[in-house]
Amino acid sequence: MAIRAYPVGKTQKMVLDALNLTADDFDQANRIFDELGLVVTSERQGRATIPVVEVLPRERGAFNAYGEGVETEPYPEIDTAALEQWIK
Repeated sequence: MAIRAYPVGKTQKMVLDALNLTADDFDQANRIFDELGLVVTSERQGRATIPVVEVLPRERGAFNAYGEGVETEPYPEIDTAALEQWIK
């Protein structure tokens, strides 16, 4: 059975356009946001749907299977000026 690729969401497209990026489907858009350290969701304002963008801290870490802290690559620095209206 083939995995269905869903189209890019409306709010995802708005954020990608603001960053001058493109994605072929919903999952690729999410991968782009993951690589940039962004969490993109949506909320209703009256009849309109607007993006809500959370910029994750640039430094990040993780825990391995033994509960030890592991450093990982930091998220890249990005210009979020075009996203200011949607950042929470």
